[in-house]
Amino acid sequence: MARPISINPNTYRNLELPFSLRNTEIDYFHIQPNVLSLDEFQVSEERINLEAGQYLDLQRHFHSLDDSIQETVVLNVPVGHGKTTLCYKLMKKYYEEGYHIIVCSPFQKLVEKDHKALRAEMPHAIIVNYKELNFDEESFFGSFEQHLAENESRIHIITINCLLKNPGDDKFEQAFHKSRFLQKLKNSIRNKGEKVVFFFDEIHESVANFKNEFIPNLTAWRELTHKCFISSATFTSASIPVIRYISLLTVGRIRIYDTNRQKNTNQANLHLHITTNTYSSKYLNPLGKISDIIRTSFETECKVNILCAYKIMVNALTDRTSNNHITQSVLALQPNICTSDTDNEFNPDENNIGTNFKTGVNIESSNATLIIIMPIVNKSNPFSSYGIFSDGIPAITQALARLRNGGNIHVFMYAPDTILDLENHTQHMPVELLQDKINRPYKRVNDSYDWMRQKYDTLRRHLDREINFLTEVLNENDELKYHYPTFQEVLIEKSQKYLLTKNEWMGKFISPYLVWAAINNQFCNATLRSIIYNTQAYRTVRLTSDNIQSELFSLLSNDTIETLRGTSIRNGFDSLIEKLQHSEASVGGSIHHYTNDFYLNGKQITYGKLKANKDFNHAILKIILSIKSTDQEINKGIYIRTCIANAASYGDTNNQTPNVIMIYRQFHYVKEQFIQLIRARIIQHKNRFLLHPNHSSIIPDNFIKEAIKLIYTLKEEDKTLKAFTFFHNHKAVLNQESISPAMKELVVNELGNIFLDFTGEHLLHEGTKHYILDGAIQ
Repeated sequence: MARPISINPNTYRNLELPFSLRNTEIDYFHIQPNVLSLDEFQVSEERINLEAGQYLDLQRHFHSLDDSIQETVVLNVPVGHGKTTLCYKLMKKYYEEGYHIIVCSPFQKLVEKDHKALRAEMPHAIIVNYKELNFDEESFFGSFEQHLAENESRIHIITINCLLKNPGDDKFEQAFHKSRFLQKLKNSIRNKGEKVVFFFDEIHESVANFKNEFIPNLTAWRELTHKCFISSATFTSASIPVIRYISLLTVGRIRIYDTNRQKNTNQANLHLHITTNTYSSKYLNPLGKISDIIRTSFETECKVNILCAYKIMVNALTDRTSNNHITQSVLALQPNICTSDTDNEFNPDENNIGTNFKTGVNIESSNATLIIIMPIVNKSNPFSSYGIFSDGIPAITQALARLRNGGNIHVFMYAPDTILDLENHTQHMPVELLQDKINRPYKRVNDSYDWMRQKYDTLRRHLDREINFLTEVLNENDELKYHYPTFQEVLIEKSQKYLLTKNEWMGKFISPYLVWAAINNQFCNATLRSIIYNTQAYRTVRLTSDNIQSELFSLLSNDTIETLRGTSIRNGFDSLIEKLQHSEASVGGSIHHYTNDFYLNGKQITYGKLKANKDFNHAILKIILSIKSTDQEINKGIYIRTCIANAASYGDTNNQTPNVIMIYRQFHYVKEQFIQLIRARIIQHKNRFLLHPNHSSIIPDNFIKEAIKLIYTLKEEDKTLKAFTFFHNHKAVLNQESISPAMKELVVNELGNIFLDFTGEHLLHEGTKHYILDGAIQ
């Protein structure tokens, strides 16, 4: 009977974890001129070096901008440096010089923001907001045409979808009317002999709209276009073809203004709330800290803004029928709900909750609070939706950039399964985040373009023969004419999703990149101040060499035991290892889930190190065998193979890996070499695997010497092996200086017993007795 286990009565607990920042250079997508510059394009680049807290200035930073040149200007500028304000000043400048201004916003709700800002910048100008036009009235088009003829309405704010005549979610009739509207606008500008300056702000949000079928609607403006301005703080690989397409309006001439990234003067305090507990719209409890944040915000009289990945989460947090304490706290804010289901716009003077203000919205208050609830996508739920964060890094960067003058950002996220660049972060990240985690390399954002190029070229080569066949056969038929998607098409339509779902360094699973970016100080406007670790309540499990088997067995539920009973020893071992880290217990008549906090012989031990302990491994095997109701003893083969497997997964800590682990790792290489050599002597006969009797003759002498030495060293380090006999105790044979045939056969048979479970049974095949392996080497 196991002793009672100490149980923390609280279901969850929040721990503030220690960390240290790494001042890594802020990474961003640098639009390289040589990538843009094909035969059809002329590309130049200028660097703008901004100081902390400095804003873009038209006269100071853009003196090289030549108004007489037809060109596309790309503004690659970080958040918080006046990029959008600069665009408004440029609009005013070109308006006053007699140009038509067409502002293309990524979203309908940003059309309103641009309209309001331009009315403040140019109070006397006539600004047409396409959202206010009544396309449904047939009489509208006649009156609009007359309006264009009689008025100086040279500023039009539309969406990029509207410009491209991409119907999106519009009804077909609406799309048709908007097409007529654009045609009349175009005819009016042409008839007056005037030119257009286009502005595409936040272009990262509109990349997917630039599909092949809509590009002719864009280039239809090329004879009327003088300049195009494209701006974003978060360009991506997919931006490359979009910039090229837009630059066709300006004879392929492109000028890039690239600005260095550095920390802004005013920094928001970034707090990561990392939970090991799954939360959802139906189960909010792991997000309980939100109630505390709201309570503190009430006390300090600051506005609270809650950005959610999913609309369904917004609905859950504003459900007036719910009794959940988190929902009640949110409702107490009387929040302005901003989703696609409402007509509400983000209001900086109110508390807001929604999904549509991760970009294009500036929160200027120095006393504001931004709560971001990230989606849970991990190895267990790899196909879950990323919601509004489906762009990966750009979406994360943009969301955290909403606070411009300080305040607090609280990000709620699921604990990462993997750590980026783990080996260089062991001194900076808390052990709770590093323990038992998979390491993934970190690559720079610009590597994404080459990565996509390589993937595309590889796939294209594999299909080259079939592509050529289809092109040749169907090329003459206008209806069936075939072309394989170009690299540009793939970049626009698939690159962001593909990069996101394949690479943690591009935002896969959200949490790995977010943790890396916070520790490495990658956010221009926010600095990591705390990591709050929300986990299931811990219960202390005290193990000793004497009680380890019974104590571990007491952690298993009846359901777990039944599941293990139906598995193989190998699978059962792996499953049991996984289940023991977390378990459940009945407290006060209800079931509570716990994370087990292990102590071994009086000292706390991480679960990663416990898995490498020989007593632990031995106890696990005994538990599996007892559950499966077998009298089988744990033979040395099962034990050694288990230890080899666990040594491989043991995480090194400060180069202090125990000797026994290192020896088992060496034994792993012996195993691989031995099996590779033995395979050469295998015969398959009537669905059975047979081993030729003189198999030992092909084993090199130096391999024999290494195996003898390693086994005896292992026996000294792993005291459990004292219980097993090796080499049938034929020491006389092993003590010979030279490798005799008898010694070789003795050693090879010993390795065969360990690695292949030799049975000793024989089968006569072609006049020779062969060992029967029973498929053990498959």
